[in-house]
Amino acid sequence: MADKKGIGIIGYGGFGEFIHKAWNQMPSVHVVAVCDSDPKRAPGGDAVFYSNDTDLLADPNVDIVC
Repeated sequence: MADKKGIGIIGYGGFGEFIHKAWNQMPSVHVVAVCDSDPKRAPGGDAVFYSNDTDLLADPNVDIVC
């Protein structure tokens, strides 16, 4: 299998948390970045947290954005 694809999640409210858990169940992808305007929503772990979408979109590790 090819390398894992890096996922970036924009918006980390209830649905963002839900989709993060869903992506974690897939062996071919890895959540590498999360963006939300509220830093209190940072998920922790190894995903980089951004407070604006421009920075997340510029992250070279992000292949797919949702």
